[in-house]
Amino acid sequence: MTQRVDNFLLIRDDVLNVIMVCLDYDLTLGQLLERYGPPEKFRANWKGGSSIDAEVILFHPGLGLTSRLELKPSDGGYELRPESKVMRVWYFAPTSLDGLFDLAGWIPFPDKREHAEIVLQDWQGYGFIELVP
Repeated sequence: MTQRVDNFLLIRDDVLNVIMVCLDYDLTLGQLLERYGPPEKFRANWKGGSSIDAEVILFHPGLGLTSRLELKPSDGGYELRPESKVMRVWYFAPTSLDGLFDLAGWIPFPDKREHAEIVLQDWQGYGFIELVP
């Protein structure tokens, strides 16, 4: 059974702060990186539930963009490939990485600086990645 997630808007004080869109078309990681470049940071962890899939969140705060991918395990672990599918995106006003703490809870970003230091990773390009709880 597939869990349904709807698109949403976050409006605070009559200002649109975040738009989250579940993509209904195929967008690959290669296409995303070709258009927007590498992310400033990313997070990779278990998807949750009974799934063995991984969830990868890419952060482009200066562009006002965060994106989510799901990875299936392969022989060597979890691998980011050009053909990896982007499942969801969040749009917001461009900010710094620190500015994302203000949006935590509305975008998948750690709510505390000490958590960010543990779970956020530097972008190393395509290849196998480490999952951080």
